[in-house]
Amino acid sequence: MEKHKTDELLRSLQRRASFDFGCPSDQLRLTILAVHDDAGADMPKQVGVQGCERRATYTMEFLSSFWGPGDEETGWRLDTAGIQAAR
Repeated sequence: MEKHKTDELLRSLQRRASFDFGCPSDQLRLTILAVHDDAGADMPKQVGVQGCERRATYTMEFLSSFWGPGDEETGWRLDTAGIQAAR
């Protein structure tokens, strides 16, 4: 996977988490917890986010595109535990 694609995915997560946390994006810290083995070592699969005294885990998923097979999109899903107070 190309580094710019990984950076783009992490920026989109940072925007999403900033909204979910109600926290400025520059105060969020992202930690890659797992990668998609079949998509390359730098393709994030699960990312922990911490900031503004909160933390959560997001999972990157491949979603079928409206446009048909082969046109996959990616999206971040908040872990079912939701946003927790940081310890």
